[in-house]
Amino acid sequence: MLRFCGRLLVAGVAAASAWAYLVSHVIINWEDGPWKSWAVLAHFLVCSGAALYSAYVGGKAWRWGCLVVLGLALIGETHRLWLRHRYQAQAEPIDPFVAVTTTDLKVRRYTMNLPKLGTSRLRVVHLTDLHATPSLPANFADRVVAEVRALEPDLLVLTGDFVTQSGRTQVLRRFVEGLSARYGAFAVLGNHDYWSSEPDHVRSTLEQAGVRMLSGRCEVVPVEGGTRLRLCGTEAPWGPASPALAPVAFPTLVLSHTPDNVFLFAEQKADVVFAGHTHGGQVRLSFLGSLIIPSVNGRLFDRGHFVVEQTHLVVSAGVGADSPPLRLFCPPELVVVDMVGTAP
Repeated sequence: MLRFCGRLLVAGVAAASAWAYLVSHVIINWEDGPWKSWAVLAHFLVCSGAALYSAYVGGKAWRWGCLVVLGLALIGETHRLWLRHRYQAQAEPIDPFVAVTTTDLKVRRYTMNLPKLGTSRLRVVHLTDLHATPSLPANFADRVVAEVRALEPDLLVLTGDFVTQSGRTQVLRRFVEGLSARYGAFAVLGNHDYWSSEPDHVRSTLEQAGVRMLSGRCEVVPVEGGTRLRLCGTEAPWGPASPALAPVAFPTLVLSHTPDNVFLFAEQKADVVFAGHTHGGQVRLSFLGSLIIPSVNGRLFDRGHFVVEQTHLVVSAGVGADSPPLRLFCPPELVVVDMVGTAP
């Protein structure tokens, strides 16, 4: 009996690893639709069936197969932990005593030194993955807007996934109307904005609210203290990519819906990349962290502040929750980054 339980445990963990890998790296990146949900379920049933067969009936070949899968998962996870230790600038604790955090809005703060700012100081508020939906309480959008205003941002950056489905721009207006910042609000679209079949409608809704779109372009903004900022936006791989970044003497901030683009911008010497897309996993566990992340890098950049080469990467867990409208151990968040130059 003890031997059987051991075989079942090994087979179950191997099956769960295979399921999570395929969902994170392949299925979750498909455009939303019924086939996507069926594919997730079918893959779960296949992996579960394989685990049960291996434990009950399978011979040595099946058991060795499970051990190979476990070995590959262990190697991958060890590599991820090493890279995370290398890149992570600030840790992200989880409150183990609050499970359902769907509308438990948090403000997460980071401070970073940017010598190119000179004597200037800059407060950037990062807002992402609104997923405007009537499934959340009607006053949630009002709370988000009020919190952003209270933070008094110098710059507001929004990094996509404003809606999940078409016909939700009316809900989106509650989030974005009335938002303002000293030097302006800037945005890029995300994959769901394109998959909603109305990216132009989303873009026009944002522009009517005074948000400046950086879809595959850059804009230079003067700031107090005699310096400037270059703000660039990429919507790759779903929309326009950012132009190549020529060297400049002032800070370059890049808006990218997915953190997967960070290595490209690190090569181009961008100073800061803001990203969302991951939802922080939307479901996290105290000892495992995020479970499913839509990224070619897996769980490496799920949320938090990282430094890749000399480029800061800020990944927000986002504000909204849709499909399903539920967050577990992963509260929605506004990210505040106080950028400091050299002392006068």
